[in-house]
Amino acid sequence: MRANGLRSEAVLARHAQMAVLDVLYVAVAQRTYDSTTVAMAATQEAVRPYRGDGGGN
Repeated sequence: MRANGLRSEAVLARHAQMAVLDVLYVAVAQRTYDSTTVAMAATQEAVRPYRGDGGGN
């Protein structure tokens, strides 16, 4: 039983870490909006051929 509790605590900790990273990501993106939009557009174009939803056509 104890092992299951530790695993759930690890999952909760990971979720908390991801939430903090999300907040930091948004804060940086807002402060550097122009370069962020350019970088996100370049990323979208770079992955377009690899998308599984027909995005490469």
